[in-house]
Amino acid sequence: RQLLSALAIPTTLPSDLTHLAGYHIAGQPLDGPAVVSKLRNEVAHLRRSRAIVPTPFLVDVWRLAMWYVEMILFRLFDFHGAYRSRLTWGLETVA
Repeated sequence: RQLLSALAIPTTLPSDLTHLAGYHIAGQPLDGPAVVSKLRNEVAHLRRSRAIVPTPFLVDVWRLAMWYVEMILFRLFDFHGAYRSRLTWGLETVA
């Protein structure tokens, strides 16, 4: 979250990732880094008694995590231009 904030990358959950909409814990909505971290912890510490995480949810978290990696690299390499977004599948611009 600190790296994303330092590079001015939004941490709010994108509305295009519909399977993450409304995801919260104890009534508190989560931001993107919290959702990625929570899923990572659930997968890494999977117990037999726990249900498997639904695939559409996993796909949305994967798309979000990959988007974060791409945005971080764009910022670090000072890229400015058009790219195809994993979140919207459309052309976006890195400013």
